[in-house]
Amino acid sequence: MNKGESLFAAGAVFIAIPISLLFMYLQRHFVDRGLTAGATKG
Repeated sequence: MNKGESLFAAGAVFIAIPISLLFMYLQRHFVDRGLTAGATKG
């Protein structure tokens, strides 16, 4: 792996980590709120 490939790989990791954390946080937030709770009648 040359320097350019290493830099690209590091950048991809640094971008993917916060996106993954944000996705997990939002997923837990929607599950806790009960997104489908309002869809049931009665």
